Amino acid sequence: MDSDNNSITEKSYVIIKQDELDKRQQEEIKKATSVLSISNDDACMLLLKYNWSATNVNEAWFDNEVKVRELIGLLDVDHDVKFPKNDENEVDCGICFDSVMVKDTANCGCGHVFCKVCWEGYVCTAINDGPGCLTIKCPEPSCGAAVGPDMVNVLAEGEERKKYEKFWLRSYVESNKKIKWCPGPGPLDCETVGKWVLKNTDESENTNWILVYTKPCPKCNRAIEKNHGCMMMTCRPPCRHRFCWLCLEPTHYGRSCNSYKKKIEHERKSANEAIKMYTHYYERWAANEKSRKQALLDLNKIKSAHLKTLIVRALEKWLSDRLIDEFGWQDNSARCKGRAGSSTKVKRKKEANGWLMR
Repeated sequence: MDSDNNSITEKSYVIIKQDELDKRQQEEIKKATSVLSISNDDACMLLLKYNWSATNVNEAWFDNEVKVRELIGLLDVDHDVKFPKNDENEVDCGICFDSVMVKDTANCGCGHVFCKVCWEGYVCTAINDGPGCLTIKCPEPSCGAAVGPDMVNVLAEGEERKKYEKFWLRSYVESNKKIKWCPGPGPLDCETVGKWVLKNTDESENTNWILVYTKPCPKCNRAIEKNHGCMMMTCRPPCRHRFCWLCLEPTHYGRSCNSYKKKIEHERKSANEAIKMYTHYYERWAANEKSRKQALLDLNKIKSAHLKTLIVRALEKWLSDRLIDEFGWQDNSARCKGRAGSSTKVKRKKEANGWLMR
């Protein structure tokens, strides 16, 4: 019966693997570099700014290239910056102010040189802060030069680089109106989850129930439920047709009917088994779903109940330490230690707590 339901409901989507998404994204970047004759970095920044729409990129670029470059932070091809030619020369880092050799520095083409250690810290901090790392600029406050993915991939390593690549892919997917992330990835594959959702929302189980517990009237084809012991059925008004529940034939004039059609009976048994199996798994799924929702409600209640207590305790400790520091409530003499050791501690907390709770 699942095959019947699947044949009726056609897919209006296709599942795209991450490898395919990466391929499509790279194709968009290559098209931009080819059409606009720009670098890979510049193409990435342009597509990101215009939500990965090649049409919008081309329109804006050919309308006013200079304005677009200034808006995004793309350096002009004629931008000339003089750097020390000898890698052994020393320059001052603009962040840590240490003197480092040129070979240990990096820049994004604007002429502002910083040591690689500071660059790595700057880039990794931006990545850990979230997707905003895709639009970071030169660390020099007065500079708006964009830091492209090529440079970031050189400076970032390990988990930071994976995060950065993930943010780039997310920007491509979330800007595309025809592509959406799977709403519930794992632990099952999307196809299995899709079948289960369809099973819970379609009318297949209603059809199974009707097939098992009802039979059509031989005259008007209205579904009739057998809710009494007698095998002789009477259809509802205005039909009122009388027939045998077992063979669907008219009255047997006092004789009992022991016949049945094997094919129909087999179909009814199969449908009955399908309902039992579905009910078995659905009840457990529904119970787990209910438990999950209840656990979230309980967690929120716990947070609300204990938040005030935690705040009060933290403020109480902070206030006690502040009073000690500001008013010099410390006496290291042996005479005061014994007398004040326990009582003042209790009194401080008592008074501080009283003030906090007033």
